[in-house]
Amino acid sequence: MSQLNDERWAFLVDYFDPNADLMRQYQLLYYLGDSTLEMYDIKNRRTLLKRTDYPSITADHLFIGAEVTVYSKKCKVVAYADAFTEAKLKARSEKTVVQAPIGNLAAATAALAGAGLRINQLKTIAREGTKTVVMEVVASGAIETAKALGMEASADADAAAADIEMFFGNVFPNGAAGADNTLAIILPHAVMDGRASAIIDAISSSGLEIACAQMFSLGRANATEFLEVYKGVLPEYQKKVIELTAGPVVALEVVGAEAVLRLREVTGPHDPDIARVIRPNSVRAQHGIDKVQNALHVTDLPDDGQLETEYFFSMLARAS
Repeated sequence: MSQLNDERWAFLVDYFDPNADLMRQYQLLYYLGDSTLEMYDIKNRRTLLKRTDYPSITADHLFIGAEVTVYSKKCKVVAYADAFTEAKLKARSEKTVVQAPIGNLAAATAALAGAGLRINQLKTIAREGTKTVVMEVVASGAIETAKALGMEASADADAAAADIEMFFGNVFPNGAAGADNTLAIILPHAVMDGRASAIIDAISSSGLEIACAQMFSLGRANATEFLEVYKGVLPEYQKKVIELTAGPVVALEVVGAEAVLRLREVTGPHDPDIARVIRPNSVRAQHGIDKVQNALHVTDLPDDGQLETEYFFSMLARAS
């Protein structure tokens, strides 16, 4: 084997077990050569997951503070598990916080993606009559890169740590409109593939307004509750629940006249293969893979726009 194939990164991850109502800690091992994962239960001294392929998690997703979902277990990376991993990754995991007006969300996320900055957390804060999107971003040299983009950003590493604690350790008003609105959820596969900025731009360019945005990591209970209306209706229901918990999602409150119907037009048919034939410029045609990983969930019925929006931007936002 080559040296690359032998390389292994080790992390400590926390998992909250809702059945036992306690926090469990596991060791997560990532093998760079074949992108496989292995997990070990530290307390009980047993293998939790034998080395296996898990394509939805890549090296870019693993850094301190990241949330990853492994077979419905939502885990937070809390520490390096050995000195080798820390030495290898500490520099590439520099964090900073950037801010942008909600109206500039599409341009800001595109600029960050183009500069190689990965968004780890994102939320909207309403204050003094304005709405600002704050984003925790991660990359090697993140602080200087964000400054070079001309964005409002943390001054240094200490300021970044304080900003992360202040913005993401507290709940702030988000200014969700509550009228003439609908919900869009950029699905985990699209977020992890770096497609969020293009999807946000497609929505903004359609004439609809993005009034609020936040990144969430959903547990199975919330995903099941939110998608319950599709149980017995969509054959892919169980797979949709799994997809919604497979990683972070970006929820968007979209507003405008007839917002529900117009956003559905922008999104395209449920099946991306059909969308590529009859609506080739739609979001699902451009960014969807199949009927489960179809890039974007949007509200189906006009009467449900406010209900779905409130589920994320009122109920879940208060709990996050």
